[in-house]
Amino acid sequence: MSDDNDDMSFPIAVLIVTFILGIFLCGSSIGYDNGKDEAIKICIEKPQECKIQYEYLKLQENQK
Repeated sequence: MSDDNDDMSFPIAVLIVTFILGIFLCGSSIGYDNGKDEAIKICIEKPQECKIQYEYLKLQENQK
């Protein structure tokens, strides 16, 4: 015999995991957009600083 609580455990767990995954993916997307917007602002307002950061990233990429 199984309780009614046992029968509902799996669907509830699936809903919780789906909800958490959805929040994580939404947050990642928002963070990406904010980061992209900040990078554009920095490169327009401070092109020399942007160039230095770009050169540093390229240097790191070439050392891999």
